[in-house]
Amino acid sequence: MAKMVLGFASSHAAQLKMKAENWSLLLEKDQTDRRMNYEELLARDLPGMDAQITPEKLAERYDACHEALGVLRSTVAEVAPDVIVVIGDDQHEQFSAANMPMFSIFHGRGAEHGQAWRRARQGRCAGQPARRPAHARHVGDQ
Repeated sequence: MAKMVLGFASSHAAQLKMKAENWSLLLEKDQTDRRMNYEELLARDLPGMDAQITPEKLAERYDACHEALGVLRSTVAEVAPDVIVVIGDDQHEQFSAANMPMFSIFHGRGAEHGQAWRRARQGRCAGQPARRPAHARHVGDQ
């Protein structure tokens, strides 16, 4: 019987992968996102918002996020689990709308992750290896 030794959650926002000075690059995406009316959002009365989006405040948030990720990284390293189970929303990183499974179990010697796979091929980001493919096969066989 398996024993759960750690549980945690983390955002997967694009800002975690980008330096704070590049967060403004997301502006165009937000302005053209068909799921929202950007002009209506701008028209909302949000007192103090200008103080929340200064370069200094964004840098402060970036530093806090990466400090927290460092704690998460060191905690996982200290616990050294045999298996890590990730529950997440694919968001078209590995799968397309033509085949978007409710559950997916990966097993293999290594995996490249969506956009990270493309960057890895360009030498900008390395993929993450699957450490216990036999465990994944066992779960899939159940």
